[in-house]
Amino acid sequence: DADTAFADLVTDKAGKCGTKPYVTPGEPANSYLIDLVTLTKPCASKDDVSRMPDGLPALSEDDVQLLRDWITGGALRNAARVSPPLGGGLDAGVR
Repeated sequence: DADTAFADLVTDKAGKCGTKPYVTPGEPANSYLIDLVTLTKPCASKDDVSRMPDGLPALSEDDVQLLRDWITGGALRNAARVSPPLGGGLDAGVR
């Protein structure tokens, strides 16, 4: 469900790339999600890491900036919905 997906994304502090969580509220540069959507490969041992959303077009710079802004703002669960949705349907999994 959406609450579990959000908790796994934002409140799960287990390292996803060494000790880097998917999302570190307030810190987009320390959020693995940004690495994944921008094709940054911070894990030398993870050559199999591919860009998100997998199998869909890359997010636009504007969409990536929306993610950065959300993270910078604290990655709040009830943040205003993005309209229109992020490109590639990335936001569909957290509605």
